[in-house]
Amino acid sequence: MVKTTGGPALGASVVSPALTGPAVYLLQDHLSEDERQLWTSLGPNWTLPWSVATLP
Repeated sequence: MVKTTGGPALGASVVSPALTGPAVYLLQDHLSEDERQLWTSLGPNWTLPWSVATLP
């Protein structure tokens, strides 16, 4: 999706991915450096658990 759309903007525009805390921690612990860079480029709605993310 990122390559097709030309960057992470489309993924970052998703305001409610609603990841749980354990899902976020799993990603933090198991992504490669390249994967982590992509994931963090999607912004806080993807990198913070839904319970602490600021959703509209």
